[in-house]
Amino acid sequence: MMKKVTTLRLIILLGILLLIYAGTEYFSNTGRSKSLRDALVEIDTASVTRMLITKDGNTITLSKVTDGWEVSGSQNTYTAVPNRVKGAFSTLQTIKPGRVATRNPAKWKDFQVDTTGTRVEIFEDEDKTLDIVLGRFGMQGQQRFHTYVRLFKDNAVYVADNFMSFSISTDVSSYRNQVLVEFNRDSVESIHFIYPGDSSFQLVRSIDGQWLADAIPADSAETVRYISSISKLSSGKFDNETDPDMLGKPVYQAIVNIMNEDPADIRAWLRPDSTMVITSSQNMEGVFSDLSLKDKIFKSKYEFLPVEE
Repeated sequence: MMKKVTTLRLIILLGILLLIYAGTEYFSNTGRSKSLRDALVEIDTASVTRMLITKDGNTITLSKVTDGWEVSGSQNTYTAVPNRVKGAFSTLQTIKPGRVATRNPAKWKDFQVDTTGTRVEIFEDEDKTLDIVLGRFGMQGQQRFHTYVRLFKDNAVYVADNFMSFSISTDVSSYRNQVLVEFNRDSVESIHFIYPGDSSFQLVRSIDGQWLADAIPADSAETVRYISSISKLSSGKFDNETDPDMLGKPVYQAIVNIMNEDPADIRAWLRPDSTMVITSSQNMEGVFSDLSLKDKIFKSKYEFLPVEE
């Protein structure tokens, strides 16, 4: 009889221990899920059709179209550079949740994950697959950094180590094609500079490779340096308000004739306020307001001639 009682007690004790263990596992797992997510951002880049980035009440939209991506702001829509869009996706995927900074909505402002943050929304057709707020950036020493982030419908503010909130640009221009011209410098056959008055001239490469400025032997080293310097020019200084067609004839023009390619036709106009806008046949959407481009491209004939000793 005593043996049966002892066995029964052992069975009951074992059952209690199993219940305690199961309860501990359940509640500890629940606690972990509440305190820290395994992931905040999961993006199927092949399925994304739209991304909205909102900062200070202004929203830019990146939209997938048949032949690539478009970016639009408050007024205009432009072609977006696919690699820059993909770069934004890749950057977002580096967000890894670290410790929880707070769960109190009253403290969101301290971490700039309220309306002062950058809200990023990602859609697959009409399904929103990500809605996150990128907040305050901080440094830990000289090499470590972090950003506070919050899922839009979550109270928890997480510390995302080694992520910079400002790496997701809120500027339409940063997603546009910023290249004015790009060509192989060794394929240039001639450049026709069309200027006011009688200052126009041509740079022409002869059969033997010698460069001539209006049939006068040019300083070959200087000419090659110049062509190399303009073989790839870019700028983020767009003018979205000016229509060059309304400005009449360009003040300056440089037509770069390239072997087996269409010429690169670069034009510059003066606006009524005496500033300048520049366009290129290689980027029909880009109207640039960057004086440094003018200084790099439009040279006088005498800058290519050898210096007389």
